[in-house]
Amino acid sequence: MIRVVGKRGKGSFESQLDEAVTGLELVRIDCTSGNKDEEMNHGLSPFFLGPVECYDGLVSQTFERAWQCAKVYPWMADADGNPDERYYAWRSEMWAKRGFSNKIEIRFPAGKENVRKCLYALWKEDGEFRKFGYVAARKAIYIPLYAHAVVKTEAYRRFVELRDAGKNLMLIDFDGYNPYHPHYGFGSNDAVRTYNDVIHCPLLKMGHAFVLAMLLEGVIKVDEKGNVTYANGLMDDPHHTYSSDLRKLTPEALLQRNASRCCVTEAEYVTLDDKTRKLLWKAAEKKSCAARGFSKAAWKRLPLAEKLAILRGTT
Repeated sequence: MIRVVGKRGKGSFESQLDEAVTGLELVRIDCTSGNKDEEMNHGLSPFFLGPVECYDGLVSQTFERAWQCAKVYPWMADADGNPDERYYAWRSEMWAKRGFSNKIEIRFPAGKENVRKCLYALWKEDGEFRKFGYVAARKAIYIPLYAHAVVKTEAYRRFVELRDAGKNLMLIDFDGYNPYHPHYGFGSNDAVRTYNDVIHCPLLKMGHAFVLAMLLEGVIKVDEKGNVTYANGLMDDPHHTYSSDLRKLTPEALLQRNASRCCVTEAEYVTLDDKTRKLLWKAAEKKSCAARGFSKAAWKRLPLAEKLAILRGTT
């Protein structure tokens, strides 16, 4: 079995699992740039995966830049909202870049503050440029582009070996979640139907680990010529209405997140009053730790009593 779980504020990995995999041994694989195995890191993370073939013979040095720089922003468009020469110059410059100084730079090439200002994603299909909205861009650009690139890597070959050996896999991604978990309420345990919802749900981000899972389960296939094909119905819009509750954390995940932000255990967190929680939350910020002569990791290791004594000036 394969499960996708999230790194970003969704509780512990175990708390994200569903009954079908309870008690099973799952091989954990970090599919992000945080994987310490360089081969897996560079073969799976969108920040490093590449070069990636785009269109018109153009190549992006990484998948992340191919995807992010397919997006068009207001200052790159004319009065009618069509991309102008500024967009094409920016796109070509970004796609040609090999490295990056920090993850913000590659994740938000137009600036983090401008994320919500994106007009649409632009891609060439059948010889013509087309504009795509949020979900449509996943289907037309993100999924096939990542699938086409990742199957060529040694990292993916290692995944296939694990799958073929009968291993159960836990794929860890920042923008991942387990759609089989009751919290997400997609309703069906059928793999194709579940992934169909993941693809079409506009409320939740769809990380690249989902593409990996679909490839490993045979829901998506890439043939020897590089053509990407999909299981029947996978790309069909289910026309479901998704509850905004999907964005909310479960009570367990919320407790885990808040305790972690305060650098205390969950058992300690529930004993604290709101004033103390706010005090610890503020103290756990990197700047606050540094001002007291601690790294954040060192501050986190201190017993709760010592933290409170320092903060209240009783040491």
